[in-house]
Amino acid sequence: MTNEYKILGEKLNEQGTAKVLMYAKEESNILNRACCAPNHALKVKFHMPDPNNNKKPSKNPEDVVWTMERDGCCTKWLNCCCPLTGCCQQDMKLWAGNMEEDIGKITGQLIGRAMVPKPFGGCLTPTLHIMERDATEPGAKLEGPTLFGGCTELCFTTEWPISKFASEKKAGDLAMIQKMKPDTFTDAMKELLGDADTYRMSVSPGMSADQKAVFLASLLLLDYMFFERDSDMIKFENGCQTLTINCFMLYCCGVLCPCTCTLDARKDKDGDGIPDN
Repeated sequence: MTNEYKILGEKLNEQGTAKVLMYAKEESNILNRACCAPNHALKVKFHMPDPNNNKKPSKNPEDVVWTMERDGCCTKWLNCCCPLTGCCQQDMKLWAGNMEEDIGKITGQLIGRAMVPKPFGGCLTPTLHIMERDATEPGAKLEGPTLFGGCTELCFTTEWPISKFASEKKAGDLAMIQKMKPDTFTDAMKELLGDADTYRMSVSPGMSADQKAVFLASLLLLDYMFFERDSDMIKFENGCQTLTINCFMLYCCGVLCPCTCTLDARKDKDGDGIPDN
């Protein structure tokens, strides 16, 4: 299925719940998505809420504020590998308004873009370089931890600071993105059995509307790159006789390397619950 995101404000409304600021809805080819997800080509459109029903996005095309575009496996065959060249490089572009053109052919008002740096993608630090409009040099950088994901998502909140490009590593002087650990048992089951995630982003004072928009789109690119993976924590195979537990992911030069342990009932001939080898 395509992804949908609900973007909430920090302040509470009269009912004591956070106000819905907008909805973000993915548009992608079903075959591309089925074969290549999460590295598929896609557009994500940011919709204002329906004025008559705040719980649904507006269906009016004029209420689409931004369009995020990401090339995928049909145009970038190696975009899950070490970003040595452009064909391996994960990136996104954010456009103003409702862009109906095909991916790769969009023209209009470019708000900003984000990309994994070449040639080694930040080495052991997950990194995105963020640029405003048609700038040729990055003005900001998003960085994350070397170890994250897997079962650690159930226990720890991870931080992904956005800093000025000239700032020290992980200074977080522009914004802070947090991948939140689940607060309830229901949320934990969603994390364990699916790919539903919750993020919190706080932006430093003085940021322009365009900068906030690019930071938000970079958060979605972060989600697709690192956390949009079905059954990322546990996987049953061989007729449920083999259980693979993904303890965490190691980031190395643009590639995610899972650290796993496997329990195989087929090797437990004496029935004591412990594999014989």
